[in-house]
Amino acid sequence: MLVAINGFFGQMGQMVYSEVLKSPDFDFAGGVDLVAQNKEQILHKSNFVLNDDKLKIFGDLFMIKKCNGVIDFSNPSALNQVLNFCLDRRVPLILATTGLSESDKRKVEFASKYIPIFMSSNLSVAVQVLCDLVAHATEKLKNYDIEIVETHHNKKKDAPSGTAIMIAKKIVETNKILALTTETKRPPMANKVGVHSLRGGGIVGEHEVFFLGENDSIKITHTAYSREIFARGALDAMRFLKEKQKGLYSMQDLLKER
Repeated sequence: MLVAINGFFGQMGQMVYSEVLKSPDFDFAGGVDLVAQNKEQILHKSNFVLNDDKLKIFGDLFMIKKCNGVIDFSNPSALNQVLNFCLDRRVPLILATTGLSESDKRKVEFASKYIPIFMSSNLSVAVQVLCDLVAHATEKLKNYDIEIVETHHNKKKDAPSGTAIMIAKKIVETNKILALTTETKRPPMANKVGVHSLRGGGIVGEHEVFFLGENDSIKITHTAYSREIFARGALDAMRFLKEKQKGLYSMQDLLKER
């Protein structure tokens, strides 16, 4: 399966490329950087060591002649071209870009009527399990304050992280009276889930969910030690989409077939 990687020179793009090279059922169709316009500019941006003779990197997705699917770890500004390319070629899309607006999400939903799209803020199976555990705890611990703390490296652009928002929405869906807030001061048991962001160093990612009662507390934590889990998740998601004709899918759909 020939896969194109958008956001190629980002940390995740490079990790996905590495996993594609190791996977017998995938081949590299090309990498895309929608900012740099030529190979010299593109190579200047990266400290990633590649064989330049075989490097297929472009400033425009439509320069890729043959492709069976796109994996996108970039930023929302690239969304229109990514969707247009996948619709034009009728190929599946793994959309792992975070920070999408409600308008962006409507565009994704519209495109999914014609092509299969797998959209997730986090491609780790363990994070999906964490969401399920959090939903169960939310249902059972009615009178507990709930706080989410997410910690990432100092180059991460969005805050809160897409994963933190995903966890918070899971809590809100489970307990309809809860609301999402970034307030740091509020009354106890205020029926709001707080979300807090820390940025520093090279931390890959950690998400902690605190259930804080009057006399006890529970903390559920997921810690990513390597970006490899997200890259492997992207390839698993692409394998999942291979037999799909159209539709919008998530990690929950993938887990149902395991």
